[in-house]
Amino acid sequence: MHSTRTVGLSDARPIIDVGIAEADRIGTPNNIAVADAGGSPVAHLRMDGAQLGSIEHSIDKANTSGLLRSATSDLARDSEPGGQFWGMALFGWAECWSSRAGSR
Repeated sequence: MHSTRTVGLSDARPIIDVGIAEADRIGTPNNIAVADAGGSPVAHLRMDGAQLGSIEHSIDKANTSGLLRSATSDLARDSEPGGQFWGMALFGWAECWSSRAGSR
């Protein structure tokens, strides 16, 4: 039997605290998101002064990390041109956009 330990709110709080400490250390306010083993959001925090546009980005990164069981930084090479993940977001956006355009 295969079991997976998931992340709950009690796990997410210290992770967010570490994220806040790192953002303070480098002097850049951030959005910090934590996802469970299935990629679903458990917690999100937007620090004062963090970019509004990066809210969804932080949640998407946490989702990707949970689904692929890997830090998103470890996926960087596979996201470059020719890599197995190259174009995933672009193609998903194009399908969504073309669906909307066709429904007018």
